[in-house]
Parts: sequence; C-alpha cells; structure tokens
Amino acid sequence: MLKIASKAGGRRQEAEGRRQKAGGRRQKAGGRRQEAEGRRQEAEVTRVLGIISLHA
Repeated sequence: MLKIASKAGGRRQEAEGRRQKAGGRRQKAGGRRQEAEGRRQEAEVTRVLGIISLHA
C-alpha cells in the first residue's frame, strides 16, 4: 500500500517538474518575442530618421 502511494507522489512531482519546465520555455519564447519587437522598432526609427535626413 505504501509503495503505491509513494509512486503516485513521484508521478505528481514529475508532472510538476514538467509544468515548470514548460513555463520556463514559455518565458524564454516571450523574451525572444520582445527582443524581436525591439529590433523591429529600432529598424523603424532608423528608417524614419533616414527619411527625415533625406528631406532636410
């Protein structure tokens, strides 16, 4: 009886570990997305500045 209970607890821990791992992956992906968005904005700013300098 005790063995079965400990097995269930182990499974629960395993699932929790997997959940945390997935959460970490999600955060990583979110960071990458923000980074890409920042680069995009940067490119837009340089483009706008370039156009302004051409007109000046």
